[in-house]
Amino acid sequence: MKITGSILIIIASITVSFFYEKQKKELLLQLKSVASFIDYIKCQISYFSKPLSEIYENYKKQSVELSLLIKGEVTFPFSKELKDELYTCFLGLGTGYKEEEIKKLNYVALKINEEITKTENELPKKIKVFRATSIFVGCSTVILLV
Repeated sequence: MKITGSILIIIASITVSFFYEKQKKELLLQLKSVASFIDYIKCQISYFSKPLSEIYENYKKQSVELSLLIKGEVTFPFSKELKDELYTCFLGLGTGYKEEEIKKLNYVALKINEEITKTENELPKKIKVFRATSIFVGCSTVILLV
């Protein structure tokens, strides 16, 4: 009975570490999708001078998640500062000249790319630390129970 419990504790701790890894990789993918959305908007404004409503409608068909971003309902687990930057940027779009809007989008794109780079650099280290910690905690719990 103790052996079965020990095995279950270790399996649970390993599962938690894999869940954490999956969650962090999803965050990275979400950051990249927002970055591609901003690039899409910049291209549409720069080259085609399309109105924002048309740009949003076209992109909404491609991505339901990012259509929430347009409405200010950001559900991504970004830092508060990045959420505020995105919300401010999208709230102000369509109110100025093309050059001003491109400038805002470039600023937000720079912030997102910084976050992507930071996340890509930290991800392998954080995953290793979290796995080691969860396995250590699992093994420690088994030793205490046995």
